[in-house]
Amino acid sequence: MGRRQQMYVMCQLVKPVEGGVARMVSWIREEVALPGRLLVNLEDTDTGRIEHGWRVESAGGPAYPENVLMTRSRDHRKQRAASDI
Repeated sequence: MGRRQQMYVMCQLVKPVEGGVARMVSWIREEVALPGRLLVNLEDTDTGRIEHGWRVESAGGPAYPENVLMTRSRDHRKQRAASDI
């Protein structure tokens, strides 16, 4: 048997900022995608920067393996590059 594939769930994340609350949607590992959980280190995959202080507000939908998400992300970027003016 091979290594179990890491699964990811779409989550709504919140973080207090000066003057309000920042919100974002992110795919995070299934085992940490628990509403109310504080994410100590969240890597921004676009910049490689580590973010602190994000909390999982909600998590839902089906879980997907990383390779499926990466394929969909790559397809989305190709489509955007072809359609953006």
